[in-house]
This record gives sequence, structure tokens and C-alpha cells, in this order.
Amino acid sequence: METVELLSTEKLTEQEHLSEIPKLVQRYLDIKKPTARGKHFRITIKGKSVDSKTDGMAYSNALIIEQKNGESWRQAYSTGMMQYRGAHNWDIDDWDLSLGKVGILEESKNEVVYALTTGVGKVKVYGFKKGDESPEQLESFSVSDHEATKKRIELLKTVVTDQSAFNAYITEGLQNRWHVTDTAEMEDRKIIVLLLDHADRDYDAISDLYKICIWIQGQGFWKSGAYRTGLHHPGGKFYRVGISMKATVTNHGQDFAVFSVEVGNRSQQWKQTHQIRVQWPVAESDDFEQVVGKMMNEVVQQSQHDHPLYLPTVIKESVIDSKLKVAAFILFEQIDTDRMTESGEGWLGDQFRYSLWVIKGNAKPRQIHEEHAYIRPHTKSDMTGTRGQDCSLKDLKISGGRISITHMTDAKFEEQKPETITFKL
Repeated sequence: METVELLSTEKLTEQEHLSEIPKLVQRYLDIKKPTARGKHFRITIKGKSVDSKTDGMAYSNALIIEQKNGESWRQAYSTGMMQYRGAHNWDIDDWDLSLGKVGILEESKNEVVYALTTGVGKVKVYGFKKGDESPEQLESFSVSDHEATKKRIELLKTVVTDQSAFNAYITEGLQNRWHVTDTAEMEDRKIIVLLLDHADRDYDAISDLYKICIWIQGQGFWKSGAYRTGLHHPGGKFYRVGISMKATVTNHGQDFAVFSVEVGNRSQQWKQTHQIRVQWPVAESDDFEQVVGKMMNEVVQQSQHDHPLYLPTVIKESVIDSKLKVAAFILFEQIDTDRMTESGEGWLGDQFRYSLWVIKGNAKPRQIHEEHAYIRPHTKSDMTGTRGQDCSLKDLKISGGRISITHMTDAKFEEQKPETITFKL
């Protein structure tokens, strides 16, 4: 099992660094309409496309510097045609070679300083003197990365408390051919797991790398390094072999959560399971909270059921009232299934059990209510005419000497409605 620490807002802020824009780059950015023709030099970009006849188009461009020679112009330098997009699926594109928006910053009779943009959001500044074999690169600055960093720094204000800010923060930090490919939401969206996917090339790609991100509301988030997949190219054209994820919380305490994250691809029968324990610092709790936390974890461990198709036993909700020395929690278990495979439905599906537990003072946890029922994952059963029954318990509260929860009425999933029930402490 991998044990990791959540990153707080303070630690995330330390990691972010907004670079100062170089003066020559800023001069270029301040020009509303850059011009590529001066008194002594002119700079042009010529493009070329080649049809492969079988796959697609390849694109190239060349930058040409010309110097004034009397009343005419003569070529002083050329990059030659540089291919930035290939025609075939095995080609690796290099959009940094795609040039555009040339602007002369300064020039004299024998020297010119110019800037341009590239297809990956960079501004590059070059100096060229008469007689030089090639220009000298003076600056290379990623404007797109700079803008993304500014957005991430702004998002840091709410990244730990707001799920949308967290999603945006991760998205703004993605590099070329990385994207968010799957999301798992748990504990009423207070816990989010993201799967980041990297494509190995631009066309007919496989997911060759992936990362896992875990966010816990109010605490922080963690992002893994890159893991390598076991996928391969199937051959042919017009395909994308990707990955998906199944994530569950197998244990959850005041200062930690344990996750089981399965990443895989069914068509190629590849999967990898990660057991990850994330932890975070919390303010010192009183003796009652510590005792209750230990008791709840013991109930979870004693109620685990070892079966390849079972979901792990977890505490769905808990409430601790230190003043009254009372605590309550909802335990979720899977206790049966008639599905034969992970993707099967079975006649009845899975049987889940939700139970309500109470702890008073130093007494052992006591179960005061439970509901259990079968439910099919997606479709109605031909035998029963229903998907089954949702037996979930939620919205746990302690107030006025009573415990309240919400359960689902009726026996058929399609007709069920939420209803609040209460119990005396």
C-alpha cells in the first residue's frame, strides 16, 4: 500500500511560481499589430502541405530572412521546410516548429531582432546579424504556461473547498496530450478521484501513461507521478485505446482515507489496482473523538467481506457530539451477489446492507437499525420486473436527543421516495 500526504493550500502555494516575462517578450506582446517588414530586413513564413494520398495531410513551414540590397531584397537565411504535423499515424507532431505572427522589434542596416509565436504557445525572440550562419535565440518564453500559472494561483483561494476549482486547477496544469479521462465521486461529492490519461501520439493513439488525483473537501489533494500502462497498438487505423477507472474508499478516519483504485482497459484485458492511503494533519481531538474513531475503524475491519465482486465495507456518514459523549455512524456492506462476472447483472444483482450504529460514552458500538436488499446495476430483472430496492441510509443527524436518517420507502426501486425516520438516543 502506498501512503501519501495531502497537499494543503499552503504547500500548493509554495509549489507555484509565476515567472517574470522577459523584457523583449513583453515588448512583442505589447505590439497590437506586429510587422515583419522593416527598412533593412523583412521576414516571411512560407507553408507547404503534402497529401499522403492514403492517410492525411502533412504540414511544414519555413522562416526566411531577407536583407535589403539596394532596391531589391536578397535571402540572408532560411530554416528550410520544417514539418510540424505528419500525415501518418506513426508521425510525432512537433507544434513548436509551427511558426506565426512574426514581428520585428528593432533593426539596423546589418542587424535585426525579431519575435514570433509557436504552436505550443511560446514566444521566441531571435537576433540576426549580417554574415551569421543562423539567428541566435535570445529568449524563449511560454506565454500559455504563464497564463495557466496565473489562473492556478487564483484558483488556490478555493481549490481545497470547491470541487469546480479543484477540477479547473488540475486542467490548467495539464501538458500536451494529457487530459482528464474519468472521474469518481464519493461521500456526497466530498471526495473526488480523477484519472489523468496521456496519449502516446496524436493519431490512432493508446494511453501509455496515467496519473491519479485524489481530492478531499476541506483537507487538500494529492496527485501521483506517472504510471505506465500495459496497452499496445492493435494495428489498423482510426482507433483510440483508452483507460477507465473504478475507485472506492475502503476505510476513512479523521485524518486518513484508504482508496482502492483500479485502472484498466477491458478490450485488451489489462488492469492495475492501486491501494493508496492518504493522510492529512488535523487539530488535536479530545479523548472521546479518539476513542470513537478507533471503535468505528474496528467495526469496519470486523465487517469486511472477502469476495472479488463485493464492494468494500465503509462508513458512509458519522456524527460525533463530544459534549453529549454520543456518536452515530452509518455502515455500508455488500453481503451477497448473484452476478457471475463484473459486467453481469444476475437475476437479483447485489445485496447491500446499510446499518445505523450508536456509541454512548465508553460503551461499545451498538447497531440500532439496518436495511438490506438486492438491486441490479442497470436493468430490470425479467423475474421480478424491477431493478430491486435501494436500501441506502443517509442524512445522519443528532438533535434534541434523537437520531434522524433518511431511507427509501417502498419495495421497488422505480417507485421509491425518500423518508426521514428517527430514533431515541
